[in-house]
Amino acid sequence: MVACRPASVAVALVGAALTLLTSAGVAVAQEPTCEQRGLLPTFKVQNDKWSLSFDNYEHGPEWMVAGQGPGTLALSRTVEASNSVSVSVEAAIPVISTALGFEVTDSVSHSASFELNMPEGPPGKRWFIEAGTRDDVYIYEVQKYCGSDPEGAPIKGRAEKTGHLIYQWWGENPGNPRK
Repeated sequence: MVACRPASVAVALVGAALTLLTSAGVAVAQEPTCEQRGLLPTFKVQNDKWSLSFDNYEHGPEWMVAGQGPGTLALSRTVEASNSVSVSVEAAIPVISTALGFEVTDSVSHSASFELNMPEGPPGKRWFIEAGTRDDVYIYEVQKYCGSDPEGAPIKGRAEKTGHLIYQWWGENPGNPRK
């Protein structure tokens, strides 16, 4: 145990010296950024891939209609939505759009309608149509380069592409709520 004390004392002294230097305002040498070196940074999107699609029915109550048969139930919607992107790099939006193959901040518009012929059912049976969108999610990494040298670690990002309109329909008997 005595043999370990000098090593632990040395570690404590080094830690105290670093704390003193840091608190005294002595800067630790860091490599200069692109801008400090007079270079324009470039960005490269890597490991870009389509990750998943999901059915998004969270658009509000006006995206659903209900009725009782017999008759026709119809729902027509137009979606005006924006694709979205999240990444903490300031100048990479055009690079990301090019790499993923779609404008990541573009607004899109889709229109569609759906009709359901409701049969006559037991009294109180209700039919529903709900509209949504099928959206795609892309995951990628953005690497910042200073000349030909990578600067820092790659930064993870996510982009969502608003997709086409989709519909689902179902019927509920009285006293049998949808789960």
